[in-house]
Amino acid sequence: MDQPPADSSEPRAEEGQDERLQEPSSPQEPPRAVGPPIRPIDLGPLVGAPGQVEADGTVFVPAGLWGRVAAFLIDGAFLLIMHQIMLAIIGFEGPSLDQLMDLLNAALGEMARGGTPSAGLLGDYQELMRPMYIAGWLNVLMCAAYFTVFHGLGGATLGKLALGIRVLRRDGSPLGVGWAFLRYLGYFIVARLAYTAWLIPFNAEQRTLYDMVLGTNVFRTLRRPARTGQLGG
Repeated sequence: MDQPPADSSEPRAEEGQDERLQEPSSPQEPPRAVGPPIRPIDLGPLVGAPGQVEADGTVFVPAGLWGRVAAFLIDGAFLLIMHQIMLAIIGFEGPSLDQLMDLLNAALGEMARGGTPSAGLLGDYQELMRPMYIAGWLNVLMCAAYFTVFHGLGGATLGKLALGIRVLRRDGSPLGVGWAFLRYLGYFIVARLAYTAWLIPFNAEQRTLYDMVLGTNVFRTLRRPARTGQLGG
């Protein structure tokens, strides 16, 4: 009796599978992403700071104490020169050293005799110092004009320009002439009450007393960094 023919399909499948298993595996290429390159992404400042503000795409961070001190020294030297030029133009003549020494000797002589400086001696002193009072107030007016105009129109005096710092509102907007004048007035009042306190920052945002009252601060510019990346080859 004849045997049924053997099914040849199954061996062929097993044989084909063995061949595939024996073929060497080819290295796989990494998947390649398609699409246009990624555009630059503005990530902003990498490290924030108290009081940091952004205006017109630029980040401003509060300036430190030493930058303010250096700017003040530059401004002070410039204003001292301008003050001397102004006094020379108006023909100012203050009391001489001999006049001051004579007045001092007279006062010491009266005090050595167990008394106090007489009214006449005090009157002489006031008369002698009157030109100095006038020169002092002229200096105040010159400083007020200097800080008001430079801070109001450009945000920085010559000293601040040299140090790369400027005065702005707390939101990063310019002061304007009105706020610049009020800021100088606040500085003047604090300087009269506590001479060195006007320059010292009093909080984490590096703001002085009059800056806290008026909503202003001294900033330095921090450009926003951008990172660029690409996908694809």
